[in-house]
Amino acid sequence: MSKLHIEPKSQDIEIYKYLRLYILLVIYEGVFRKWIRLTDQDIFYFARDIFIMLSILRISTSNRFKNSPDRNIRILLVTIFAFFFGYAYLAIAVQNIPILVVAFGFRNYSSILLLAYLCSYLQDKSKIFETIHKSFLVSLIFQLPLVVLQVVSAKDSFVNRTGWEIGASVFTSGEVVRPPGTFTNALGLGYYLLITFGLILSAFLKGFETKRSANVNLVAFFMLVVISAISGSRTVLLGLFLATFLFAIMRIKGRLNRSSTSNHVKKSSPLIAAIMSISIAYVLYKLINVINAFLFRVRYQTEGGSGTKDRVVDAVFNYNYSEMSLLGNGMGTHHQSALALGWIEPWVENEVSRWISELGVFGLVLILVRQFWIVFLAASIFARNVKYVNIGPIIFIALGPFLFGGITTQPTVQGMSAVITLVLVFRNRI
Repeated sequence: MSKLHIEPKSQDIEIYKYLRLYILLVIYEGVFRKWIRLTDQDIFYFARDIFIMLSILRISTSNRFKNSPDRNIRILLVTIFAFFFGYAYLAIAVQNIPILVVAFGFRNYSSILLLAYLCSYLQDKSKIFETIHKSFLVSLIFQLPLVVLQVVSAKDSFVNRTGWEIGASVFTSGEVVRPPGTFTNALGLGYYLLITFGLILSAFLKGFETKRSANVNLVAFFMLVVISAISGSRTVLLGLFLATFLFAIMRIKGRLNRSSTSNHVKKSSPLIAAIMSISIAYVLYKLINVINAFLFRVRYQTEGGSGTKDRVVDAVFNYNYSEMSLLGNGMGTHHQSALALGWIEPWVENEVSRWISELGVFGLVLILVRQFWIVFLAASIFARNVKYVNIGPIIFIALGPFLFGGITTQPTVQGMSAVITLVLVFRNRI
């Protein structure tokens, strides 16, 4: 009997260690590609995926994990991988697309599913949320001073180095740099902020066992507000507003529904709240020029000749049926990675259009399944007696990348999308 109790615990410890390492690679791999000049730094484009695949290989071949739960989830994921493999084979053998282009394309589509596959071997999934939550919150300690330094520094300064370039390439407006934090681009920081905000609000709904936990999350919330206010990201502002709206509804519902399973929330210290509020006001006052640049972008600036509303509508509904064929133009052919490899097909920025262009009918099916799924989840958190009601905000945060944005656009976004996918897949048990 003792073996039955000890063995699952040792298994989970190993997998949770892999989960923490994966998150660290997602958040900090940009540090090596921007500021640490290694001759083989290209490995950090692939280190996260190589690491997770080796971890899956080790676990799947170990006798200790033979009786692991969620075999049905693994079968579903393997089926999806099989479809991707099939399209990869067609692209190489029939459509004569270079192997490297197809390999990058396969990585773009399959990367976000690997983390869920790994964690399906967990016996106890209740600590998935806690593990992700702690990892993202601790990172705020490094992101805040770095982001502040980036927005007050010149575009060609060392702190604003982007990839192999010397100097920033993306701006909020004028000469104000749009900060990327530890990531190689501002989009990575935007996704990080959205997920962190969803985690914080979800933690408040789930409840805290100690006042210390409540205080830590309160401090993290204030830090997040500062970073978001100077991030230059309209997507972040929209996501924060929608998640806050949902949080308010869920709190009201929790008060009306006395059968709610939320833990008792011990109030955080009013003194800490006052100190952090004053600190935020001071920091934002000193960075007023950055705030004004952001406001200018929100009010007037457009990207690619369209405003925020048009971009959101296009991202959801612009499937571009006119260019859809049965098999598509080939996996990976319209992605940025293909351009970097010298492929001649044009880059398609809109992800739903790119999926259809590359995968044809299968791409359309993937789009519809992903959108119906996330809408169903968002609607179901308002239903009574739903087990995952306490993580409603993090589910709602997923509306951004899964409906309005991209989940396979570039490596950092793929890693962030993998974290969201993990939460969504095991939402009933965390």
